[in-house]
Amino acid sequence: MFPPSGHQDVSERRLDTQRPQVTMWERDVSSDRQEPGRRGRSWGLEGSQALSQQAEVIARQLQELRRLEEEVRLLRETSLQQKMRLEAQAMELEALARAEKAGRAEAEGLRAALAGAEVVRKNLEE
Repeated sequence: MFPPSGHQDVSERRLDTQRPQVTMWERDVSSDRQEPGRRGRSWGLEGSQALSQQAEVIARQLQELRRLEEEVRLLRETSLQQKMRLEAQAMELEALARAEKAGRAEAEGLRAALAGAEVVRKNLEE
């Protein structure tokens, strides 16, 4: 009377492939009609597996968060060290600029003294 189960109508097969996947809740509800005692055990097992998977995901996320926090800490430490080095270099450059200015002033004074000595020498030669 009924066609063998392997020989479904083509339109029925298409509907089966277009149907969205069954959710855990739908499986639980449909199994409730078939085996009333199985529902609690199945849901408990699936629920505990889901919680276990969530705990694993959370543990991995916490581990990644700790790794990122450590990376941020190291980057801040490196940044602070670089800032301190730059400040020290800036102070050194300022000191060098002052020394260069003082050296130029001294050279200018020596040139003036030399020019004065040349004038004295020329006067003595005459």
